[in-house]
Amino acid sequence: MRINVGPLPPPIGGISTYLYRLSKIKKDELFISDSKVTLLKLIIYFMRGNVLVFHSFMAKHILILLLFSRFCRGKYVICFYGEGLKIIFNNANIIKKELLHLIITKASNIEVVNDHIFSIVATIEPRCTDKIIMKCDRLPPPLEDEEKILKTYDDGIHEFFATHSQVILLNAFRLAMYNGIDLYGVDISIDALHILKKKYKDIGLFFALPDSEYNKEYFNKLQDKIKEYGLEDSFYVMTGQRELWPLFKKASVFIRPTCTDGDALSIGEALYFKCPTIASDVCKRPDGVIMFKSRDTFQLVQKIEQVLKNGVI
Repeated sequence: MRINVGPLPPPIGGISTYLYRLSKIKKDELFISDSKVTLLKLIIYFMRGNVLVFHSFMAKHILILLLFSRFCRGKYVICFYGEGLKIIFNNANIIKKELLHLIITKASNIEVVNDHIFSIVATIEPRCTDKIIMKCDRLPPPLEDEEKILKTYDDGIHEFFATHSQVILLNAFRLAMYNGIDLYGVDISIDALHILKKKYKDIGLFFALPDSEYNKEYFNKLQDKIKEYGLEDSFYVMTGQRELWPLFKKASVFIRPTCTDGDALSIGEALYFKCPTIASDVCKRPDGVIMFKSRDTFQLVQKIEQVLKNGVI
């Protein structure tokens, strides 16, 4: 049996949402939360000859499982969705790097979501390229959940869409930094709104941020920028554990201005609902996505304007 170990909602995030949807399809597989499962439980599963599929990189747990691999038929698979392995490897000392090599080489398979992540794994451990499998984590949203999701939206959300003729959608699991840069590009999105507001008086930016408590200091800085630009009525933040996908039906455009990325679930959702989608050029994007140069605010504005004028490019 395949036993999937990873983040399960709540909280809502790209991987947790993907695993929730996958669990509805893969009825013959087991899904357990990485934050709740004990090492002893993993060892028992492993000793019984199951395949453990790690959707979060639990290096210490995997190393311990390797000690038992001589005495049982258990196997494990590691899934990489972003550049986490690269960051861990670059910051590791010699001993930790050797242990990482061991973890990767002993995996029965390594699953990655795009060519960029494939190259990262292949560069770190070129002997394992034949074990790297390209997978797609884009699963259609469960439409039967829509009514339940809509009930989680307050009146302010519906009012925001009703009072803005053009709405740009933006999302981030939390306000994170990557090499000192806003990972999700929230800062340049606000700058783009400021520029667009001069021409489109009724435009709005709807920002979905499930974890608003993380990096609160930066959140306050962004709020100060909103006030400085006078955009209080044009910017809406939806916090809490609520899914975004029903709003793709109403939005004018979805933007994904990340400075690094994997196979973003939200892009798949936007394309599924035929919502025009603009994303940074930091990795290969699915067909239908409009690309702009990463961190180039004016090119982002240009692409948004083209969508607002023509619907698609």
